[in-house]
Amino acid sequence: MNKIEQIIIKQFDKHRILFWYDSEQEFRDDYWSLQLPVGCEKIEVVHDEFGVKHRILILESDQKFLLYFAYAEPNHQENWLLDLQLSEGMVHIDQGSLWLQELGLDRNRFLEITRDHKHFFKSNKRLELLKGLVVKDKESLSSLRLKMLAICAACEARWEELLLTLLVEFAHAKDDKFNLISKCGLAAFLWEQIEINFGYQSEKPNLKSLVIELFESSTQINKHKINRDGIHVLKLMKDMSQHREAFDKLSSKCSEWIDVPAWLEKQSLEILTEIDQFEYAERLIIRSLIEDLENSRISDKELQSIIQKRRGGHWYSRYETEYQCLGYASNYLDSSSSIKVELHSLESGFKAYSASLHVLDLYYRKFCLNYSRLRENK
Repeated sequence: MNKIEQIIIKQFDKHRILFWYDSEQEFRDDYWSLQLPVGCEKIEVVHDEFGVKHRILILESDQKFLLYFAYAEPNHQENWLLDLQLSEGMVHIDQGSLWLQELGLDRNRFLEITRDHKHFFKSNKRLELLKGLVVKDKESLSSLRLKMLAICAACEARWEELLLTLLVEFAHAKDDKFNLISKCGLAAFLWEQIEINFGYQSEKPNLKSLVIELFESSTQINKHKINRDGIHVLKLMKDMSQHREAFDKLSSKCSEWIDVPAWLEKQSLEILTEIDQFEYAERLIIRSLIEDLENSRISDKELQSIIQKRRGGHWYSRYETEYQCLGYASNYLDSSSSIKVELHSLESGFKAYSASLHVLDLYYRKFCLNYSRLRENK
């Protein structure tokens, strides 16, 4: 017994006559193949309402009937079977109703979703995945659409996770997931919810514009309405090892789109050390530290503090050798300024080395080691 037969037989428990309007004739073949129980007959009404009425009320008044109409329900003034229709039962058999029945969702509340997003429901795989996510009696239109978006994007049904997934796909110059979202008619809802959840507003929303606003807001290059949750998604992308490559690509693209280097070069060292979104900021920090160290404008304590702060940054691993050179050079210069020794003999030299000069020697050797590595890498 198929789903349509199950629906009809269940309705026959309540009504003797059932009305079925199939305006788009989606189920004509299903109608003809129906196997009804004994005592139930089916009639296709083809503008012979009076004959049908005479048969079911006079000739076969004890029989149950399924009346099938291969057209839309007429208005009341033109419906010659209206009295029977109002007193008997309606069978709502359309594709949307069947999908909702499979999901266990109320037809009256959710039918519009099946109409608005028909492409989504045409996939048995997507329907089965949605069935596993639906929580009966607790779903709303928004919660159901979020789960549909999550299935299209192959991620968890959370806005943070959905945005992160789409940003990663965009970073890799792919659009399969976003295109499926659009094909399923979910793009408008997506952008509406991104505005609500993350503060992104645009008359023509798109991922490139969103990426620019996320980076500009997180570095305060420009003021936008992106909220903390939006900035947090970008930070997650930066800090999660599996998304490091995607973040680097987005950062590089955004740097070109809005000419980040020009803005960064105008910033002070203090501001640069707060920026971890663009690789060029790392280069400027190193250049500034070299200049300050050469001109004695920074103490060893200040320089080591900046290096320590950058050590936890996104780009540090790429510039670790440069920072090691700077750190040991600063150590050496700071220690040499406070060490004063007089060497009169070999013995005094050994004593001075064991007391303090070995520290300078250590800093010097480590600087040379890292500097040689730097030259090799370049």
